[in-house]
Amino acid sequence: MVEILKNHDGRDMKEEEKERKKGKEEYISLKEASRISGYSPDYIGYLIRTGKIPGRMVYTGVSWQTTREAILAYKNRQQRKKGKMTLKESVNESWKSLKTRIGFELSLLRMFFKEFKAILVFLFLLLFLITAISTWFLSSRLERKIEVKEIEKTERITF
Repeated sequence: MVEILKNHDGRDMKEEEKERKKGKEEYISLKEASRISGYSPDYIGYLIRTGKIPGRMVYTGVSWQTTREAILAYKNRQQRKKGKMTLKESVNESWKSLKTRIGFELSLLRMFFKEFKAILVFLFLLLFLITAISTWFLSSRLERKIEVKEIEKTERITF
């Protein structure tokens, strides 16, 4: 007879394992991340904004979310840093941090272009219009100067 083990909240252990596997991409609030890690929610938000841990912005900059795995990995890295790290671990850590920061910057750019798409199109059209008017104005002034020089040449020739 197989006995199904229950967690402290009454869920099956198998359900919890499925959720953990699924939870790798599941985002949690900073409050929940704070409970898991012991860091304050503000500090976790700072870590996300600086690209030290992956996360996403919710409600246009009002709130942030991260994954359980990301916060635990950061906490483990901090504990390892207290001890000596090998060169390979150090390089690997720097590489992961760089990838995280680049991903964060790209997500900010995507969000910026998504939010301000109409304004960017308007600014592009305005820039195009200003360039076209400036070109027309400068070319007409240049044509007038050329005409004046040609008239002066013909007047010199006639005298």
